[in-house]
Amino acid sequence: MSDREEPGLAGAPRGGGALSTSPAAKRLGGLRCSVWPLPMALRARLLLLLCSLGCIKMALMVQMRSHLVETHWYLEGRSETWVGLAAFCLFVALGVWSLVGLG
Repeated sequence: MSDREEPGLAGAPRGGGALSTSPAAKRLGGLRCSVWPLPMALRARLLLLLCSLGCIKMALMVQMRSHLVETHWYLEGRSETWVGLAAFCLFVALGVWSLVGLG
């Protein structure tokens, strides 16, 4: 990590001033800028697109949950139990968690 000063904080005190930020926030801010070198308006539109596609996907999964479970167990050749339903719910929860993590 370098000791470069950010342009907006040129006159800010280094030790706990009102404008200083934590090292973790500075690292995340630098990571965000290096990974997403896009204008803010484009970034907002991409985030809106990602969220809307995620919501559509979740709505489809909720609407077709019985079909998805039946197809899964039909291909497996086993009967449905609470373990399968719990695994399916865990899979959906992990998908939601990953989408939230991206946002």
